[in-house]
Amino acid sequence: MNATAPVRILEGQAASDHTQKVLTAYFSELNHRIDGGFDPDLTESTSPEQVTPPRGDFFLMTELISGEVIACGAVRKLDDSTVELRRIWVTPDHRGKGHARTLVRSLENKVRALVPTPRSSLSMRR
Repeated sequence: MNATAPVRILEGQAASDHTQKVLTAYFSELNHRIDGGFDPDLTESTSPEQVTPPRGDFFLMTELISGEVIACGAVRKLDDSTVELRRIWVTPDHRGKGHARTLVRSLENKVRALVPTPRSSLSMRR
């Protein structure tokens, strides 16, 4: 049985160099997976300010020992009762190990800190 390396979640990473690298990898994967490719310029963009406290946050998950970035996700406050999760992604080599669940739980905790009684709904945007 493979042991999963310990991880940590870094908050406040919207403008970091690591974030730009992981988003580039995420968009590259989408480009390969979507028929006809993926152009991030054709999607709703999110500025670093929109995912920086107090309006939101951007998280990176790293392996504790190596520091390798293995996942990312963001929270963006839309209004006083609505927050959305954005750009949740785990690198292919680290999928199936529970990292997405851990990341989403951390993002949900941030939602509760941003909006005392968030409206709950699920929508998928491409």
